[in-house]
Amino acid sequence: MKKIAIDLSSRLPEHIKHLNISGMTLTDMKQILINAKHVSSIAFELSYDLSFNAMKIVRWLEQRRYFTYLLERSSLSLWLGNMIDISENSELSSITFTKLY
Repeated sequence: MKKIAIDLSSRLPEHIKHLNISGMTLTDMKQILINAKHVSSIAFELSYDLSFNAMKIVRWLEQRRYFTYLLERSSLSLWLGNMIDISENSELSSITFTKLY
């Protein structure tokens, strides 16, 4: 599935801002989030036989981007903000993440 995720995220036209995707692995989700920088929201539909905890993608994304998320039984919705500057001069102490209930 990794090649599909790379192809999908590298071929997304700039006018596409919202995605709803199902059947992704953790690696696929990361690849989409790395390459689709112009997308402002993504909803990943999660299967019940998921081989990883969906919070792994949230924890991974916390190091890379500002965002808000909503984790439900069968979906992880992400509203994406700017990329985080991880240079030595950046102020990581001011980063906030929001979980919607």
